Amino acid sequence: MATATTLSDDILTTLGYTHDDRARHRESILFNIGLVASRLRRRSIDKQLRSGSDDGLISDATMYRVPLFQEQYVQDRTYFNLPASIVDARVNGGVAYIRYCDNSGCGDTLVGKQFTMASPNELSVRNGMELEKPSPSVPYYFRARISTGEGIITNRVWLVGVSPLVKCLEVGLYLAVDLSDPMADPDEQLPIPDDQVYLVKRMVLDMERFALLVPQERLSNDGRDFKVGQQPLQPPNTMGINAPINIDED
Repeated sequence: MATATTLSDDILTTLGYTHDDRARHRESILFNIGLVASRLRRRSIDKQLRSGSDDGLISDATMYRVPLFQEQYVQDRTYFNLPASIVDARVNGGVAYIRYCDNSGCGDTLVGKQFTMASPNELSVRNGMELEKPSPSVPYYFRARISTGEGIITNRVWLVGVSPLVKCLEVGLYLAVDLSDPMADPDEQLPIPDDQVYLVKRMVLDMERFALLVPQERLSNDGRDFKVGQQPLQPPNTMGINAPINIDED
């Protein structure tokens, strides 16, 4: 499998930027590789989740043990902060699972119990159902932004039905390819299949060509500043919305 380093070197060579005075640098290429790779990864995860065959995806998730907190702005509701950037999967928002873990204060009978994703509107309905009412044995979660005195916070997962005695949980997350993170290792293999490396390179090349499109200096709007036979710089052909890479597979 390709790494971000080898792929960025390939793209720089294709663009002809192999010298120190090149117009585009590795950092910019790595950022765009991360954007494209995360998109392809999200599409693959969405496809498998919609098909119902998500058993194999659990092994693709990264496990964390996260501490819990209470937010006073919403009546001390329990939450945890996402420890890393995750893909924006349509089915589960990038959260593979959440469950009670040992030595967390939940009690031995609840260890391993998984949480169910539900929107706030769904939770309002389930509050009136005896068997589905949120409780420590029937816990739920959802993702939402919150506006506090410190600004808008976007990286929280909210928990409903959890006892305030619980101090931590085990979560599995589908991580995004965030190569802008200073802690990211560009020499690690990209989490995409080998047959999609070409798609990453093609899309990043299109993004780089667009970034290099610098308007020419012009003195008037009617083209009189151009020399005889000179044509204005034309932008590259953009990838259409019906291109295979832009169509989500069902």
